[in-house]
Order: sequence, then structure tokens, then C-alpha cells
Amino acid sequence: MPDGTTLVFLLAALVPQTPEGEPQDTPVVRLETLRVEISRLAVGGVEAARLPFLFSSRSHEEIRAASLLTLADALDRLPGVHANDELGAAAQPDITVRGFSVSPVVGLPQSLSVFVDGVRVNEPDAAQVHFDLIPLDDVERIDLIRGPMGPFGRNTLAGAINILTRRGGGETQAELELTGGSFGTVEGRGQASGALGALDYYASGRYVRSDGWRDVTAVAMTQLFAKAGRRGERSDLWISYRFAADSIEQAGSLPASWLAGSLPPQHADTDDPRVINFTGGDYFRPRLHFVTGNYAVQLTPTVAARANAFYRQNDIEQFNANISEANSRGLSHLWSAGVATQLSYAPRPEMLLLAGLEYVRDDVEARIFAEPNAASADSGLTTHVTTAQDGFGAFAQVWWTPGIRFSVLGSLRYDLLHVPFRDLLEPSNNGDNTFRQLTASLGTDFVLSSGASLYASYGHGFRAPVILELACADPDDPCPLPFELGADPPLDPVVSDTWQAGFRWIASAALRLELAGYWSEIRDEIFNVVAPPTTRGFFQNLPRTRRQGVELQAEIRPVHRLTLHGDLSYTRATFQSPATLSAAFLDEDAGGAGDPTDGPQPPSVEPGDHFPLIPELSGNLRASYATAGWTLSVEGSYTGSQWLRSDEDNTLEAEKLDAYALLSLYGQRTIGPATLYIRVENLLDARYSTFGVLANNPLGPGPERVEPFLTPGAPRSFFVGARWRW
Repeated sequence: MPDGTTLVFLLAALVPQTPEGEPQDTPVVRLETLRVEISRLAVGGVEAARLPFLFSSRSHEEIRAASLLTLADALDRLPGVHANDELGAAAQPDITVRGFSVSPVVGLPQSLSVFVDGVRVNEPDAAQVHFDLIPLDDVERIDLIRGPMGPFGRNTLAGAINILTRRGGGETQAELELTGGSFGTVEGRGQASGALGALDYYASGRYVRSDGWRDVTAVAMTQLFAKAGRRGERSDLWISYRFAADSIEQAGSLPASWLAGSLPPQHADTDDPRVINFTGGDYFRPRLHFVTGNYAVQLTPTVAARANAFYRQNDIEQFNANISEANSRGLSHLWSAGVATQLSYAPRPEMLLLAGLEYVRDDVEARIFAEPNAASADSGLTTHVTTAQDGFGAFAQVWWTPGIRFSVLGSLRYDLLHVPFRDLLEPSNNGDNTFRQLTASLGTDFVLSSGASLYASYGHGFRAPVILELACADPDDPCPLPFELGADPPLDPVVSDTWQAGFRWIASAALRLELAGYWSEIRDEIFNVVAPPTTRGFFQNLPRTRRQGVELQAEIRPVHRLTLHGDLSYTRATFQSPATLSAAFLDEDAGGAGDPTDGPQPPSVEPGDHFPLIPELSGNLRASYATAGWTLSVEGSYTGSQWLRSDEDNTLEAEKLDAYALLSLYGQRTIGPATLYIRVENLLDARYSTFGVLANNPLGPGPERVEPFLTPGAPRSFFVGARWRW
């Protein structure tokens, strides 16, 4: 089974050669040319093994073989990547990369940019990413580029996820796949590709339905994708369309006392407390239309131009059932359109220069309605805001290999972002914000000898405040998001300085190793803080935070057909400035403590306190055995303990999420055009929790109190499927 955490050195084998003009005994190796895209708009890429940072990729074959549900599942278990589940919905996980988050949860700081065919898919209202809307079945390759880099622009503090979709051509091919398994899961997929004269085409459809393993956690996903193009001698044109309509019920987290068996009367007959849905009714329903067009032309043998244009519309309904206040129904209309152009110049195989411009227009309209329930009779429109933000970017990039041992990769970028805010209920709240930022990166690698090389890089990145942060940034008018928004004093953009260094070594074809380390200093990171003496919060820049870590991974093939892979990551994410942060249990409107002097106090962080929900230690082990027609893989993962959210001052060590280990099994058998497979997750049926937060429990048993709320992980599950190709 292909390696899902492919390293740079796994992508490009080292082949000893003797360059012209060098003595035969010179201990130098030349890297086989396998090219990786370092730009959002493909240019042919650069040599993968000459990149000055840790690079990971997952191919279409790996993704399909693992039968994954979302993009987050494809990235989880890569070095430095960790997934958890705040919403209690399998199709909506969130991930951290080197201690930076990207999530579907509005209000969390989003520090990773995600691109599909050169188009940013971070939503324009809060930069969140809905993994369920990304065309996982139609992915040709997913590249994870760690660290800031010019072509990818804002939000690239941790790095960028660059996704390329599939394309047809050649002989007509078709594929049909059916999967069924635990929790009433049924999935059907179909694909067809080929050519009609000079036109190539690719089309696919996917439908997923599951009852979920917890109460009120059904999932229904309908997705369609089509791409058509025409390749000429010197030009290439294609256009794609994606449609997605999902309905995802969210169970959320549960009081730790319930999970321990202390249940209130209404749940006293529940055999397994893990299945309970605390609020009983949250759901997420997006409807996406996404059109992308791309045109490339080779102007001269050394100069090429490329242009990319897109239109993306996402209409979202988010319903939240509440216990101590009115229910809320949010309706968001998000659309984006833009164009990017890029010019590349490759005078020699060892040199590539890029320059590009981009413009994006984002329109956001958000309405929030209060709906009555047993706790409140409130109803009606509470929020109606809009923005029409304009973003402009210009970048340049160079990759140069002046000699067989040495290469340089550098980039420079300028961003201009204008973010107006319009409150249609309270026009006096209207206001405007403009952000300008210059970012850069520089890296190098040096080939030693005997298959060994070193690399190092520096990157300066930034994240612009999003509209929801800007609208709740006034300490004199704090707000319980997302009900009270206004054009508050501007926030500063988040900026980061990241240093990376690594060592790659291939001892032989059967033993490969890579060690990488990084250090990121972040200034003006945006957090929700409290406004004493109230318990409401507002967004504010914190002067300094830090991310540090080490990533080690190795692959060995002790015998023919058997591959062993392992990786180990140490991640340290800490506050470096004192601050008093907001917390879930302090929200007055959600039934929290109204008197700030009575009961639990908000977390007051000091330099050295750890970020919540980021395990310091994590690792993976995988054994794969493949023959002609058979594949068997066993994979184990370890996730270290994690601090709870709302305990950012690290005072409740006894309440930390426990470390856990999971084991999964995958096997497939190919017979002619048919492939049969089985997948078992959590093979040993371990009990664990993937998310935790301190919050008020108003439902008992006993008096209301602050306690950990945990999202339990799924029990053992089985899935079987069949795939036919013709």
C-alpha cells in the first residue's frame, strides 16, 4: 500500500552519478528529477528533493485505497498533524499543523490556507474550512507545504494545503464503488473519464449516508464534480464545476460526569452515555457551487503564462439548539470571485522564476435569528451584517540550483486587503478596515554525500483579521459571539517568523530517514479575552506566542513486499505574553457565572503556558504487505495528553485529555477489474476523547457546575466495499 506520509526523499530517489568534469571518486549524488508544485498555479514544479522544508503528499491512489471521508482524514497521521472533533460530527473534524489550527468552527484562529486548483477555499467570513466540501474522491494529489511561502498569501502561518483535482484524457474509463458498514453507513461513488476528439473530460458523483454512532448525528452528503479541457501544442484550457449539498447533525461534547455514569433522570436508561446528544438538535447544511477555469500558454521555449479565474458560492444554514437561551439559526450567503495570473521564466533546467498578480472579491451576508425554546421566548432577527471585501496580491518567486550540491528557493509577496463592515440593523456600527503586508521566504538545501543532505529556511507570514473578529474587538462593548457585532477598533494582522532546518538520509533502497525542526515566533495573535468586570469577551491581539517542534520519520523494507513506516512528532505551542482570556463557562447569556468574583475565574495565561488541544507527543506506525492482487496494512497511532480549552493557564492537570492509542486494519483483494476491501477502525475498541472544554452543565444531575465537556471517540467500526473498473 503506498506510503501516506510521503517525504521529499521518498518522492525522489537518490541516484549516484558522476557529473561531467568531476573526478570519478567525488562523493556527490545527483537527485532524480521528480517535480513538485510550489506555486498555486502549476508551472511544472521544481525538484522535490531540493525543497528546503519538510514536504508531505498524498496521491489519488493512496486516498482511494484508504476509503477516506474528508480532507482532514487524508491529512491526519502526517507528521506534525493532529485531528480532533469539537462538533461531534465525523464529517467536520478540525486539525492542527505544528500547533496552528484550521477548522470548520467559526471563531477559532485559522492559520492554514487551503487551495483547490489554485483557488483559496477558506471561507471569506471567518477563514474557516469545511472539509466536507472539498472533492476528496476527485483529488489527483494533496501537497502539504509547511511554513509561509509567497504564492499562497495570507493565512499561511503554518503552511498551505495545495490540492490538484483529476483530469480525463486518453481511453474511456469508468469506475463504480459501493461501501457499507457500521452505524448504517452506505456510500456510492461513480467516475468516468476519457476524450471526445480534442476534448478531454472527467466526471464523478458521490453520495454518503450514515446514521452516526451517537444520537442525532446523521450525515447525508451529495457531491458532483465535472472537468473538461483541451490540450494544444502550446496551450492548455480547462474548466471545472463542483456541486455539494450536505446535511450534518452535530452531537457536540458531553459532561465528564455523564460519561462516568452519573446521568440525569432524562438519560437514566442509557446503556452507553457516549451516544447522548447534549443539546439534541445542532446541524450544518451547506450548498456549494464552485466554478474554476484555467488557461496556460507557452509563449516561448522559456516563458509561459497562466491565468486562473473562479466563482464560488456557498449558502449555509447553521442551527444551534441551546439550553439556557433561545435557539439560534444562522443563514450565511458567501460568494467569492477572482482571477490570478502568473508568468514563469525557465532559462535553464536548474532555474525557475515566477511572478504573479491576483485579485479576489468576497461578499458576505450573515443573518442570525433567535428562535424560542423552553428556556427563552426570544425570537426574530438579531444580526444582519454584510461585507464586500477586496483583496489584491503580487508575488515573485525564484528557485535556483547553481551547482549539484546547492539550491535556493526564495519568494516575496505584497498583500492589500480592504474589509468594510455594514450593519443593516444598526447603521451606526458601520466601518472600514484596510490591511497591507509584505511577506517573504528564503531557503536552501545542501547535498552532502552518500545520500545525505541538509536544508534550512526562513519564512515571514501573516494572517489578516477576519470580519467576525473585527466586529467584536471593542473592550468597551464586548459581545457574546455571534449576536452583537459592530465596526470596532481595528485589530493588527497576525505576523509570524518561522525558521526550519532538517536532515535527509537514504542509507539504501531499504532504509530512509528524515529529521526536521522548526521554531515560529508569532506576534499579535488574535484571541478572545474577557472585559472585566463583565464576563463577556472581545477579540484582542496578544503580543507574542510561540510554536516549536521536532519531526522524525523513517521507512524500512526488511523483506521484499513488506514496508514499515514510523513517525514521531514533538510539538510545543505556548503563550509568551500575559493575558486574561475568555472561557466558555463565563458566557452570561449561556447560563455562565454572572458574578466574576463568584465561581471559576477566567484563565490568566503567563509566558510558557501551553495552548489547549495540542498534544506535545504524537506518532504513527504502519506495516504494509503487498503482493500481486493482495494488500494488507496495519496502522497504529498515539496521541499524547492535551490541556482542555478554557484551561489555557494550565491549572487543571488532572482534567487533561488522556493520551490514547488506536489501531486500524485495512485489506484489499483485486480480481480482474474488481477490488474487494475491508476496513476496521479502532480495532481494539479503545475508549478515548478527542476534544475537551471547561463549561457549565445546567442539566445536572445536581446543581449547575463547571466541569469538563468531552467529545468521545468512535467505537470499533467495520466497513466493506467493492470497486469495479472498466
